[in-house]
Amino acid sequence: MQIYPYTSPIILTEEIYTVYGGQTGSMSSAQIQNGFLIAEQRVTQYVGSFLLPTIVTGTFPHSSSKFIVTDYGYVSEVLSAKVLSLQGSSTCVLKEDSGCAYIFNDTFGYLDYSCVQSICNCAQWQSPYQFQIAYQAGLPTGTANQPGILHALSIVAELALNEVAWPRANESQGDRGIESWGTLDYRETRKKLKRTALGQSARANYAAELIDMTVRRAIPNIQLR
Repeated sequence: MQIYPYTSPIILTEEIYTVYGGQTGSMSSAQIQNGFLIAEQRVTQYVGSFLLPTIVTGTFPHSSSKFIVTDYGYVSEVLSAKVLSLQGSSTCVLKEDSGCAYIFNDTFGYLDYSCVQSICNCAQWQSPYQFQIAYQAGLPTGTANQPGILHALSIVAELALNEVAWPRANESQGDRGIESWGTLDYRETRKKLKRTALGQSARANYAAELIDMTVRRAIPNIQLR
């Protein structure tokens, strides 16, 4: 399970928000901070990594592949690698031994743990069961302060804040995307909108485009064996 580790915004501030057109009106400080935090969570989910380098611990099952795909991309460092192994069929206790893993692809978070079978004394274990990895993942320092990311964060924050203070300010309730609409004698049909972790409205799609022009999304798109 991926649990977002931050409880307050780490990038977005009221000053940045207003620079990119955001308005806070009479909203409370708590409402504003919550909107900023929601925006950073959604952008983290869309990018596939944290906005700042963050230490994460993950447990991954042993498989026939020699690779582990981490929960978050842009992996910059492996801090520790432990191998949990079965101790026969008469006990449910897992033995813990130090292992090692190499970063094979940092953007997508592929770690190569094949070395445990050759140089980490794996022969003593009856059967590797799980791998526990502590690693650092996140966009390189300064990347999240690029205009494209900041503008996208401000848009997504505004969509969240509108739902609190001015629900009718968004394109629709819940900021759902609208592809066609009409009033009196006027009718409009738009191009099909994408559904992303940022939302599916036209503004959410624009925020996604701003991010895409700034960083490569850390979503695995190749098969490793």
